[in-house]
Amino acid sequence: MKINRFRTVLKCIFGFCLLTVCLNVNAQQSGTAAVSNNYTVVDPAKSIEIPFEIYNGELLIKPVINGRECRMYVENGVLWDQLVFFGSGTMDSISENDSRAVEIADAGNGGDEKGLASMRVDFGNVKFTAQPTLLKQQSLTSASKPSGVDGQISALFFKNFVTEIDFDKKEIILHPPQTFTAPVGYTAVPMTSEGNGVFTIPAILTLPGNKVIQTQMSIDFGGPTGVTYYYEPQDGLNTKTDQPKLSGYSIQDEFSGYSQTISCLQIGKFRVKNFFGDFIERNSQNSHLSSTIGLDVLKRFNAIYDYAHGVVYLKSNSNF
Repeated sequence: MKINRFRTVLKCIFGFCLLTVCLNVNAQQSGTAAVSNNYTVVDPAKSIEIPFEIYNGELLIKPVINGRECRMYVENGVLWDQLVFFGSGTMDSISENDSRAVEIADAGNGGDEKGLASMRVDFGNVKFTAQPTLLKQQSLTSASKPSGVDGQISALFFKNFVTEIDFDKKEIILHPPQTFTAPVGYTAVPMTSEGNGVFTIPAILTLPGNKVIQTQMSIDFGGPTGVTYYYEPQDGLNTKTDQPKLSGYSIQDEFSGYSQTISCLQIGKFRVKNFFGDFIERNSQNSHLSSTIGLDVLKRFNAIYDYAHGVVYLKSNSNF
């Protein structure tokens, strides 16, 4: 049994390379609609609703980028400003046919990444302009690139809007931050910025034998399991368990660990019980990675993410 290596590869690459690409984006004004520094709400009287599906265990949306429909994952394990394309033919066609695309030479990985500016991202009632974009060359993604997916969108939503993820309706709803009020019937859970685009929430893990771990965990729609926990000797875990073993390679090192049932995960007042998690041995190469709560747990909540104020609002849904 092996961890989804695609997700681990992205965390390693983007944590050190993508965040070094900083592009200044100019405003584009349009008519009398509400305008921010990089997006236009076409009709402020209407809500901004974006349908999604769960594809290969991740959230998938279909924006129109530079006039072409694309299939993009939604990433929030690490928030970065760039759109990211996986060396796809769609991206090649978009950039080659757009005379306004500005190439950024050597975007941080020895020439393997190409930066582009001037991408337009259209979701109907909200249109983003002049979006910085990173093209991952095929050489690093050919083995792990997911079939049928063009790339990822991350901070585009979360830094501009209070972002609601409704798993019952399969919709992302974008709330203008200036008019948003705390919802009734939701539980507020504090989010802490750990730097480099990572945010964590407090969580309590209970393992078989009543072993209890209090920790901070990041929220990651692309997390390969319900929980991925990086353990250290002081955690006192029984690593000689008969549960399935994990092994493999990330960008720089070999990793090892095991899978086992988690008796309970407590987030705020909520308790998610009896599901599988992955436990990876902490080492010098993965010391920068946060333990994560993945989609298998997150899909049990309708959630509203207010990154600007460091809070996520949770409400159990039909998957709970």
